[in-house]
Amino acid sequence: MDIFSWKDPLTWPKFLGKNEALDLNIDEDLMWQFYNNYDYIRVYHAARPTDLNLYYKNGLKVSNYRELEKEFSRNMKTNFDIDITKEHLDLARKEIGEFHNGRLFVVLDDTDLLNHAGHYAIYGSEYICAIANRIFHKFKVGGSRYLKEIGTPTVFELLLGINHISEYDLKQLVCQVNNYIHYDEIALNIDFTIELQRSLDGSSIVQHYHPKRVTDLFERGLA
Repeated sequence: MDIFSWKDPLTWPKFLGKNEALDLNIDEDLMWQFYNNYDYIRVYHAARPTDLNLYYKNGLKVSNYRELEKEFSRNMKTNFDIDITKEHLDLARKEIGEFHNGRLFVVLDDTDLLNHAGHYAIYGSEYICAIANRIFHKFKVGGSRYLKEIGTPTVFELLLGINHISEYDLKQLVCQVNNYIHYDEIALNIDFTIELQRSLDGSSIVQHYHPKRVTDLFERGLA
């Protein structure tokens, strides 16, 4: 089982880095050589689960905004006796839109994730965070601060099958790896996200941990 891990230079390919990939253009032969060289990519996903066992049992699911809204309403009522009504959700949904519904996102570097996208571990769903704040600003009900009291900040380490990655993301990844090798910058952190349109089985989870420090870039702008 061959695994590419951004954080482990020993897994990096020897056939990349001879030339810079200008404007993210790279020889397709190199791209497919990378594809055929690895079975898995080590990736990370941040969340704020209330039940870790469900992740190991059911896996990581692509987002379903209607189900997330139901869970949000249920948690607000159960934990804080706050009623989130259909009117609240309809207005917030109309203003926010369906920007990432049906998607699941994983990243190559958990350090960068916690430093620059820590809101996933702090608030959980980015969509629900936006919904909560839109409702607060319009109706003065709830707010994202309540989301910090539900669940536990968690980072999942996963093995993503190379066949799960889109050709577009594969090309971007190989270009990035190529250029980091070319400039001898393997040790640097990276902001690289892979967009998935299908869920991942629980068996893809290697392990999880609860970060002690997470940067909250949303803190000043949220309710």
